[in-house]
Amino acid sequence: MTLVVAYRSMGRIVVLSDTMISHRDETLRNAIPGRLKSVVVNHWLTVAYSGLSTQALDAIRWVARESRLTTDEVVEHLVGASKHYNPDLDFLVCSHEAPSKPRLLKVSNGHIHEGANFYWIGNAEAAQLLSALEMPTVHGESGGEFFSLEERQLSRRFHFLVDRGASPEIGGLVVEGLASAHGHCYQDHSGSRIDKITIPDPLAPAIREAMNRGGMNGHYKYSVMSSHERGVAVVGTYFEQAQHGYIHAPLLHDDPERVYSTDQTQFSNLLRLKSRECRAQNHVR
Repeated sequence: MTLVVAYRSMGRIVVLSDTMISHRDETLRNAIPGRLKSVVVNHWLTVAYSGLSTQALDAIRWVARESRLTTDEVVEHLVGASKHYNPDLDFLVCSHEAPSKPRLLKVSNGHIHEGANFYWIGNAEAAQLLSALEMPTVHGESGGEFFSLEERQLSRRFHFLVDRGASPEIGGLVVEGLASAHGHCYQDHSGSRIDKITIPDPLAPAIREAMNRGGMNGHYKYSVMSSHERGVAVVGTYFEQAQHGYIHAPLLHDDPERVYSTDQTQFSNLLRLKSRECRAQNHVR
């Protein structure tokens, strides 16, 4: 399962999602690298999903190919997909088609919801845990000229929920999408984990093998990195000690590409190359 949340404030929308994908009969549970759940379609449109990953990505790619669609036409197409796979496919839509009037919509069970500043899709129990989670106050934490205190607090709670493994229905790494009138993109962040032996292993076999060879003593660092271009669906997850990473480009491929990289600088260059490829194959407006 998964959890995706979106919050609108001060003219922008932040989208928070995990990377874990799983099958309902538990024959598949892929947390890292997993799949990207929040897809930047172009400069002004982001679509996130929960449920049937392959079918969701097919629907989003169709939207990306139809470069002249309006927000309402995008939503109409996603409603059709949601109805077809009801109740196994939901979407969140973030739009700055009109830059001064950002729209946040939820498509669930074939129905459209709009008007609230906060929506979630995915696992209901995980959403309830997020809602009830109380975090200690951080000294000096505040909003800024372009972002609200509520946005920062939501982001911190979501990271805590995923990083601590508070719900078995969500996992992997957190991906932060940012939708604003300046363009839709992803936000970089880094962290570390104390390794826990679980079955199935949340790490991809290649990453685990590289970590074992390096004698990493039960912990690892990671970075979630963007291509630093707005309007392009490219995100990387890099594991410093293992010198391996994954590049997510969901408008090109369902699953991420595994790459070897000696450091973050080299990995960042690979992200830029993938971003150019994505731009070349998709009409970015």
